[in-house]
Amino acid sequence: MIELNQVTKRYGPKCAVDDVSFSIGDGESIALWGTNGAGKTTLLRCLLGTTPYEGDIRIDGKSSSREGKAARQRIGYVPQVMPTFDLSVGEMIRLIARLRDADPRGAIAWLERLHLGGTLTQSMASLSGGMKQKVALALALLGNAPVLLLDEPTANLDARSQADLIDSLQELRQEGRTLVFTSHRWSEVRALADRVVTLDQGKVIGIGSIAEMARIADEIQLRIDLQPETIDPAVALLREHGYDTRQHGASAVVTVDIRKKAAPLVLLAQSRFSVTDFDVEEQ
Repeated sequence: MIELNQVTKRYGPKCAVDDVSFSIGDGESIALWGTNGAGKTTLLRCLLGTTPYEGDIRIDGKSSSREGKAARQRIGYVPQVMPTFDLSVGEMIRLIARLRDADPRGAIAWLERLHLGGTLTQSMASLSGGMKQKVALALALLGNAPVLLLDEPTANLDARSQADLIDSLQELRQEGRTLVFTSHRWSEVRALADRVVTLDQGKVIGIGSIAEMARIADEIQLRIDLQPETIDPAVALLREHGYDTRQHGASAVVTVDIRKKAAPLVLLAQSRFSVTDFDVEEQ
């Protein structure tokens, strides 16, 4: 369904995507994995054809550089943050349907399936983060695109909204859609991907199945109990240092690389927070 051959993208002297080649089968789900700046989002933009690049990308046989419109008709895109605009959900659907020359009833049907059929008259700005991402998914499926590209689709969602969106994506995967997504959550990658493409400084440094990746990389949830009066600043500190953290009573639940599970405890100790207890819980 997707073929990349020696794809390179430069921004001046910086090489954001460096000689990337791999293929994705029809109905396969691929996770792009790597640290910030590894090239994941830039590679998605190359796949979308929204940024010029060197090399060749084909979507269902169509070149994204030379046959851009035909290639994009086969792609639905879910951004990390859904633009709101001063529109209702229904108006947003009609606008995107006109731009894509698609029947808006398709997106409305998807909203019904995603349990958002009653939101057509609501303003986009009034929706929760999880609802906006479901609207974004319905819009991406306008025209029944066989390929879905998703950039950190659950990054800004609470735990329940994350689970709901992952369930919806699992259904689409089971129906045969081809998924390519970026994520910083290993639990999400494990739930959705068939294979993982690992990027570092724009280069592919590994391609492996979920089973293969699970042997070398995983995340756990570390529950850290603190004094009730210190939980808010402790959670803020952890988030400031890049930890995916949620508060549960007087505990901070931190998603952390299993090989670095002591790091958030060290950070808290160095900042003079009193940890009363902690435990490791697999996601």
